[in-house]
Amino acid sequence: MKETDYYGYVQKRLVALRKPDLSQFTGEEIAEVDRIIEAFRDVNGTLASEITHRLLQWKAAGYRETIPYSSVYLSERELTEEEIHHGVEVAARIAG
Repeated sequence: MKETDYYGYVQKRLVALRKPDLSQFTGEEIAEVDRIIEAFRDVNGTLASEITHRLLQWKAAGYRETIPYSSVYLSERELTEEEIHHGVEVAARIAG
């Protein structure tokens, strides 16, 4: 952990001790993480918290509840008829 002064406050940052093993991720997944890092590069913790607390995934979780990774599939946009049809087919297949 690296501690630095940030406008009169102590900022604590995790520092990796080894290079990451990216072999389990696709190039597209790595690029998406890079885009998010770049978007939040100049955002402080307070603003990052305000932004993320507007997300449906955060709103769906209870107070102090862990947000499940599977919530990444939640979306606030309207589903197309094709997407709804596909979802019904998948659900029927899973239900047997």
